[in-house]
Amino acid sequence: MNRLAMVSEMLTLQDGFNQVVNPQWRQAGLNWSRAVWVECGELMDHFGYKWWKASQPDMGQCVLEVVDIWHFVMSHEMTLAANEQVARDVAQLLEFAAASTETVCTDDERRACIDRLAMRSAAFAGGQGASLLVEFLELADAFGLDMEQLFLQYIGKNALNRFRQRHGYKQGTYKKQWNGREDNEVLAEVLQNCLAQGEADLMARVLTELESLYLKL
Repeated sequence: MNRLAMVSEMLTLQDGFNQVVNPQWRQAGLNWSRAVWVECGELMDHFGYKWWKASQPDMGQCVLEVVDIWHFVMSHEMTLAANEQVARDVAQLLEFAAASTETVCTDDERRACIDRLAMRSAAFAGGQGASLLVEFLELADAFGLDMEQLFLQYIGKNALNRFRQRHGYKQGTYKKQWNGREDNEVLAEVLQNCLAQGEADLMARVLTELESLYLKL
């Protein structure tokens, strides 16, 4: 599957999930840019910013936070343009980035990427604003996520989001702690195990495994 196809599928899945939560989500005036900068704060917490104490970045959780941010960035972009146009824009930006030799790798550069996306999204938190794609793709690259990795991680998290909705997340009855661990942590293990068996029917297999584990709580 090429980049354009992967982005197109993710947009379709996100559109479908948003419709589960609110069938009129595109017209509802939901503040996706605010959700982006709030998630950027959570990402910074996992990565670490406190120079006055010893800490190590939790890169596994950082990747999950980047994927969470992608959900909101895609939703934001789909309020600005048709899905097909958003997919083409992403593919074009990725082609441009592939021609660059610059690599973001230091901790300070990663923090700067988080800051740039947070500040740009916060600037538009009062309305639709403008595209966040450039800043998000820089962030994903900074945390080592190419489009294929982002796609696979997104499939896993989209599966968990759907699972949450099926089990009362919006109504407040969903159990987010699974035997002392947050469901995101459980998902990371489930996704790793499922990917070890191949990528075919990934979402269905992740959902089946989550269901099996949840029934044991």
